[in-house]
Amino acid sequence: MFTSPSSMLRRTFGVLCVAAALLAFAPSASAGPLCSDLGFADDPFDTGSGDPPSGDGIICRDFLAGVNNAAFYFFDFGTPFEHLLRVTVDTVVQSFGLVIERLFQPAGTTFGVSGYACLAYGEAGQCVQYQTLGTPPVQGPNGDYDGDVHWLVSWTPPIGTINGEIIHAPGTSNTFGILTDNKFFNDNLGPRDFDCDLAFTQTCGETPGEILLLKAVGDPTRAASSNNFSSVVVVEPVPEPATLALLGLAATGFAITRRRNRR
Repeated sequence: MFTSPSSMLRRTFGVLCVAAALLAFAPSASAGPLCSDLGFADDPFDTGSGDPPSGDGIICRDFLAGVNNAAFYFFDFGTPFEHLLRVTVDTVVQSFGLVIERLFQPAGTTFGVSGYACLAYGEAGQCVQYQTLGTPPVQGPNGDYDGDVHWLVSWTPPIGTINGEIIHAPGTSNTFGILTDNKFFNDNLGPRDFDCDLAFTQTCGETPGEILLLKAVGDPTRAASSNNFSSVVVVEPVPEPATLALLGLAATGFAITRRRNRR
């Protein structure tokens, strides 16, 4: 049934009055800038100049209160070297846009974490760092989000081992540390719904309208949680000098044995 314009105006005026009354008692917090406010499209696929090996990529995603608390960032999607980042927060309090830049770093970069070096899974043998751009969202019940920030990193092809860790530099700090909360390392699980990304979970339920073609079995996955945004990198242990020396001695001994056997 159609409604006359006059009836619609009266009804709209009544709704506005009620809305104004409710806003008078609403908290003063306001939504942060969305991707469109920051000059970006809310697009999960890298549309910048970030094709490796020469450049980086930038992606912005909107986190909308009551709509979504997770977003995917696909870099070089559809190429042999796909890089996937998923960011999940426990609760979106006020809607905000989150800009992530993929940075390439030289292989062997330690980021100051003793005993580890970054995992070089870029197309040209670079390490991959994800950096939040701009003013990061604020944590807390009156901020942009509440609870933890969950980082999930996946990539192709399957470079690296199960011994990797995710390191994180909090806030504006340049000091990285290993994330220890809610972490797991698995090369068999594909990220779909974050509840399915926990350790020992084997199956995931499908959500209508969600991107399902995310990763294949064998693509490495690393996940862990922090309490703020900034920068994350996947690292792996580097052999101790003594271990390298033992490996060198073993290789030398093997070579001598082969020469003796040939004689």
